[in-house]
Amino acid sequence: VIKDNIEFRPHKQTIIYQSDINKIHSLSNEKLQKLYFTMIVLARWYNNEGWIGAKDRIGMDFVFQLANVRASRQDKCQMYYSLYDAGYIQYSKKNSSLNAKVNLEHDDKIVMTISVYKNLGNQYLDKYKDGWKMCTVCGKMYKIKNWDYSSKYCNECAYNIKLQQVINCKQRNYKLE
Repeated sequence: VIKDNIEFRPHKQTIIYQSDINKIHSLSNEKLQKLYFTMIVLARWYNNEGWIGAKDRIGMDFVFQLANVRASRQDKCQMYYSLYDAGYIQYSKKNSSLNAKVNLEHDDKIVMTISVYKNLGNQYLDKYKDGWKMCTVCGKMYKIKNWDYSSKYCNECAYNIKLQQVINCKQRNYKLE
């Protein structure tokens, strides 16, 4: 997927249960929450008994990229180990790869469905962190003001969209004359 720059194959949606969200909320670090959320989505998407399919360093980097978590190589390994140490993930008995298995639980209460498989960490924050929203154009998280709950764009995208609207308006007016 990464080497050939291929997108995920079409998949209807991935279901996230309340038990998954409870486990994610039990993590103290926001980066760990985004990483574990992404691992759960990948494990459910692959539907392979909880394995997330990150078999090497490039696969691990891809998981962090989907989770919108930036960290050094050493920090990434420490984050993986902290999830392993806390019992959230497992490794294979023959440890020849970085592939991890997420402990999945199924319950009846569905709290979230994922149908867009990019910016997964930001999708989690958009739903569960107050005061932040995800831009509908670029997927970047931005802080909202107390009174501004209807905005859809970050400052940069809002500026570009407003500029394009002004250009289109002037072109229409120019054609009418």
